[in-house]
Amino acid sequence: MKPVCNRDCFNCIFEDCIDDSMDSDEMRQATDRDRMLARRTAQQQKDREYYLKTREKQLAQSKKYREAHKELLAERQRDWRKKNREHVNARQRAYYLKRKETVRAMKSTPEAKAKTKTYNQAYYEANRERIAIWNKAYREANKEKIRKYQQEYRKRKKEEAQRVNQGQNPGSL
Repeated sequence: MKPVCNRDCFNCIFEDCIDDSMDSDEMRQATDRDRMLARRTAQQQKDREYYLKTREKQLAQSKKYREAHKELLAERQRDWRKKNREHVNARQRAYYLKRKETVRAMKSTPEAKAKTKTYNQAYYEANRERIAIWNKAYREANKEKIRKYQQEYRKRKKEEAQRVNQGQNPGSL
């Protein structure tokens, strides 16, 4: 039976490496290393020097253009996002799934909770009138829905109280 490599080279149980294959990560690292160590031709060296010499000027011109055409660029971006909605949503979903646990852990710290609470309180104080107008408009538009929900809620609570009085477990419906 051929011994199996666990690919933990720093803690290898074998005296000499038994695995000659390369996985995709190792191949990518090797390619990056080769590219970094490769010698540049004279033209490539000249291009690199020109880029480094004119970089600040080009960045300033680009910033000036973006500031002058802010609305146009925003419109283009909105149009592109409308046309490629599935692509944008898929990328955002993948990014969210990749970072979901990290973000949850960060948000659950006491410091983050306190910061969120103070931010929400400040927002409410700054926008109290506007929030009251929104709430009133929502209640007016959804009177029937709210009334129906309240009736169901009261009925559910009444049934739970009756079960408790009869000695049953109040559990959820």
